[in-house]
Amino acid sequence: MESDNYWNAWTDADFWLIWNCHLADADTRSGIILEEMPVTISDEVLKAAHITEPELKQELALTLFQQERLTLAQASRLAGLGQLAFQALMAERRIPIHYGVAEFREDLQALRLTDRL
Repeated sequence: MESDNYWNAWTDADFWLIWNCHLADADTRSGIILEEMPVTISDEVLKAAHITEPELKQELALTLFQQERLTLAQASRLAGLGQLAFQALMAERRIPIHYGVAEFREDLQALRLTDRL
């Protein structure tokens, strides 16, 4: 199978970073369901940047959240942290939570749809 050959071509020197960005529900802001996407970062790049896989995931999540490209829940998942831990990381970096009335209404609607409210 061609895809098997592709995966077998990677050596141990390659560092695999696979972020599970699969969301159970559609993103309420964009209406898009995100699926898993493999991202490959070489060991050389990580070593040059003096960063680990978890740190890289957290940095990306923080950046995308600051740019309002990800919601708090999405950014937390990407960072591999619970929402409270991600909020603590944001507080350490003095990154404000952008949570307005629209987001509150979306959360209420999601809770109602899941019978949690």
